[in-house]
Amino acid sequence: MWDAVIERSSSIEELREEPMYARSIHFDVISKMINTTESEAGKLGLEICKAMVLATQSEDATLEAFAFERFKRFLWRPGEEPQEFFMPAHRDKF
Repeated sequence: MWDAVIERSSSIEELREEPMYARSIHFDVISKMINTTESEAGKLGLEICKAMVLATQSEDATLEAFAFERFKRFLWRPGEEPQEFFMPAHRDKF
């Protein structure tokens, strides 16, 4: 789901800059998927994705860095994390 959000936004940087209506679309789509997913693992994965999307769009670098550090192992394999999260503003936080 994270990949689908980024594909729709074109990049993590654009995800950070999206207008409010586009942010609502991501939130609504992920929330509906959570409600219709039957497996607990699927629900947890989508909840993690939703939290990461919300943190990325929060305009709070500290919150985004915190979420990235907590959730990266659930969203990406080691070494496959998006490079946009390794900017100096994010690296220094955690």
